[in-house]
Amino acid sequence: MLVKIQTPNEMMELSEEGKKKFEKEVLEGPLFKKVLQSIEDSALKGYTGYRRKIHSQDEVRSLKVIQKYLQAAGYKCEFETEKRLGLISEYDVHYFVIRWK
Repeated sequence: MLVKIQTPNEMMELSEEGKKKFEKEVLEGPLFKKVLQSIEDSALKGYTGYRRKIHSQDEVRSLKVIQKYLQAAGYKCEFETEKRLGLISEYDVHYFVIRWK
């Protein structure tokens, strides 16, 4: 019995479909709504930016989708890393930063 292997072109189509589905889910999901609410809250307090601490590497993929969407709308978005000194050694803290000025 032979197993049919998909061609690279078929795999690319499948990847594109999966990417579009993921982006749609992110832009309709709770993380995006939370980020938008936080931007608005920061603006109402007189700030010209918002910084969100990244708690897990799992949310980085979603934040990259949000970054792309916000940049297309004119926001400046980037990922920043700060070095911190712990009791034993240095460690990194990662942030997702949005600016509108």
